[in-house]
Amino acid sequence: MNPRSHRFILCDIILETPGIRAIELMEATGLDKNTIGEEIQDLIELNFIDSIKVDGSTPGHKVPGFVLKDKISSPFKEIIA
Repeated sequence: MNPRSHRFILCDIILETPGIRAIELMEATGLDKNTIGEEIQDLIELNFIDSIKVDGSTPGHKVPGFVLKDKISSPFKEIIA
């Protein structure tokens, strides 16, 4: 994976912030909503990340958050070390 690619950047951020929401990924990267959505969908289909339910900004409201799969997080840590 190219270290300058959107996917690599997203994986790096998700590794550092498990359960991060899409809106937070947009803020962290400066990427637009469509790009984040497409890359997240690709990462889910590639079996790199899982979607989990996390607290949203509205009390009692759950929204999708993202975590790297265990089989990806260990090798990814080695790549960025």
